[in-house]
Amino acid sequence: MRLSILFFLLLSFTNVFAQKDTTIRIYFNFDSYQPKSLINPFLKIDKNRWMPEVTLIGKSDTTGSAEYNRYLADFRLNAVKQLVAKQSYFQVGKSVIAGESQVDLGNYNENRERCVEITLIAKSRTERPIVSSTFPDKIVQDEPTAELESTQAIPRDFNPDSAMTKGDVFVLKNILFEINETILLLESYPELEQLVKVMTDHPTMRIHIRGNVCCAPAMELSVKRAEKIYNHLIRNGVSPTRMTFKGYSNKLPHELYKADLYDPRHRRVEIVILEQ
Repeated sequence: MRLSILFFLLLSFTNVFAQKDTTIRIYFNFDSYQPKSLINPFLKIDKNRWMPEVTLIGKSDTTGSAEYNRYLADFRLNAVKQLVAKQSYFQVGKSVIAGESQVDLGNYNENRERCVEITLIAKSRTERPIVSSTFPDKIVQDEPTAELESTQAIPRDFNPDSAMTKGDVFVLKNILFEINETILLLESYPELEQLVKVMTDHPTMRIHIRGNVCCAPAMELSVKRAEKIYNHLIRNGVSPTRMTFKGYSNKLPHELYKADLYDPRHRRVEIVILEQ
């Protein structure tokens, strides 16, 4: 009888535990985006127990500036996304960056905050946790700008082998962000590397980076996405004197799709060749 009761309690505990989501952490050394452990934790996760989609929160300590900490946390997210990509079953859902300042971190411990948190969703759950966005849900209402610095050139998809002359406009088609975020998706980096190479191979080239959104206005988001590309190029050796950037909200729709202002192809980052 006692054994039966014990078995029932153990089974009940197991079922309750299986209902809960859990969080695992990948830690990093100070000022580093290389994981401390070389073991891919996704290879050890029971696929029968967890949903294939994981959520990630990239963190840093507060030693550097808010801008630097955010950039470092973003690189840490990218490192973990690569680990996810190596395990075909799991995929990245929502990614969030935290830790730009000590206020963001609650019970602060600098060693504990140098990590990426991975949330695993129990398969038996029907509700999914809500992960807050870096940007507010409300739409930023922006005023129409006096000048949009538009050009007559119809934007073309970026190709590093294309001939580029002053006034040309290229869409960085594969530069993709998390929804309502400035966090780059993993598949964006090959195109960014190509852009860095073009700028390196053409040392006199100057460009203007334009951030655009579709549908509803969101000036702050468009500015920060353009700035994201600008900062990435700087950190890869491109002089800031060769670049400018600006966000245009939804005020500069793609020339080819103006008939439908809700076409998602208006959501893009472009470069304008200022000097070749």
